[in-house]
Amino acid sequence: MYWGSPRNSIPVEERLEQTKKTVASLVNAGITEIFLAANSGENWAVAGNAGVTDKLSFVLRITVPHGAFHSPSLPQRVDILDENFLVIKSGTDISCSSELAGFHLYGTDLCLSARTKGYTCYVIDFHLTHFGAGKLDENFEWCLSKIQRRWNPVFLCCYIQTTCALFFLSKYSVLRCIFGSQRSIKWVQSHPRRYPVIVKILKIMGINWPSLATIRTR
Repeated sequence: MYWGSPRNSIPVEERLEQTKKTVASLVNAGITEIFLAANSGENWAVAGNAGVTDKLSFVLRITVPHGAFHSPSLPQRVDILDENFLVIKSGTDISCSSELAGFHLYGTDLCLSARTKGYTCYVIDFHLTHFGAGKLDENFEWCLSKIQRRWNPVFLCCYIQTTCALFFLSKYSVLRCIFGSQRSIKWVQSHPRRYPVIVKILKIMGINWPSLATIRTR
């Protein structure tokens, strides 16, 4: 389902309830002006209510079956957004990749597209209640394989943390075998606070391990 205005389009999952204001009133109020006034984020392309930063930290403004989450200091810049609610700024030429299909990870795809074009993504203070529980089933695995195939050629090396999964992207198969292995993925998931520290140490040593914040494309 899409709500839109001449300036923004908003994909919204049908299993959502708007708890503060209707989506229509958000559009009518002019989300671009509200967002820019709060953040001076003139270069933003995609906004949502749940995402992950380059330090693998979750930023959330959502209620789900297992709890309510309200991160401080919103709006907040993130690398990846969840697709339960997205605002795509018109005129940015940001759209889902034609190679992809299905219900999962199109928020990730949109954010990767935005970042490679020099735009930023933000979690905004827009509270929604999501009644459904996402399932990491065969459909999810199929979508994950598709998005990796689409974006692997673009990145030297990068971990991508979504709100439900962590995976690795690289144009080099040897790096995918090492850092994209289940063992490496589980280590990063088990040590989220150590990950940015390790990246910082590597940079001090002259080894540039890029996140989306320091994106390296071909």
